[in-house]
Amino acid sequence: MITKGHLRINGQRCRKPGHSVLVGDVLTFAQARDVRLIRVLQLDGVRGSADQAQKLYHDLAPIPDAPLE
Repeated sequence: MITKGHLRINGQRCRKPGHSVLVGDVLTFAQARDVRLIRVLQLDGVRGSADQAQKLYHDLAPIPDAPLE
């Protein structure tokens, strides 16, 4: 995804997988049929659970819940 230029950091296309991300950066990328905008709130040097990871960012364009049928 990154090497093909499908990630933007603060509006700039990123092609380096090792590019640094800083607190306050906004990441833009496609996920399924949606475009995600994520603001980095905090960095953590340890890989943790999904619950822990969700505390490190703010979703600026949350995906709406699927309609009930």
